[in-house]
Amino acid sequence: MLHLASSAKRAEVPEDLTIDTSIMSASLSFDVVWNTSYLPPSVDTEQFVDWPQEERDVWWNFIKMMPKPPRHAMLGYPMLIQDDARHEVAQRLGRGIADDWYLLLQVDTDDEIGFTWGDAGAMFYLVHRDELQKHDFAQTWLIAQCF
Repeated sequence: MLHLASSAKRAEVPEDLTIDTSIMSASLSFDVVWNTSYLPPSVDTEQFVDWPQEERDVWWNFIKMMPKPPRHAMLGYPMLIQDDARHEVAQRLGRGIADDWYLLLQVDTDDEIGFTWGDAGAMFYLVHRDELQKHDFAQTWLIAQCF
C-alpha cells in the first residue's frame, strides 16, 4: 500500500526543545530486502539440533542474505529483538492479532547518525489495518525494544 500526502509539510522544531532532547536530521535510504518474522530456536537448543542438516543449511544461507545493521525499514516485518513488535502492540492494546498491525517505519540504532535506542535497540512505528485503510496515522503506535 502506498500513501501519498500532497499536504505533508516538514514541522518546525519547537523552540523549547533543548539540544539534549533533539535528534539531528538525517536521510535514510531503503532497498528491497528479504526479511522474516520468524527466528528459529537458538543454535544451542535441542530443538535446533534436531533440525535436519539440510534445513539448518537453508536457514543459515537465508540469514546471510539478511541486511546487516543498521536495519532501517519501511513496511514488511519488523526485525526481531525481544518479540514481534506487531504482537506486542496487539497484546498491549488488546486489539486484534499481530497480522492486524503493519510496520510503517523501523529506525534502528545507527551510530553514524547518532541514533542509539537503549543498548542497540530499535523503534517500531505500527498502525492497525483499520486505521491504515482510512489513512488515519494519528493512531500510530511506537514500540521501543532493545537487547
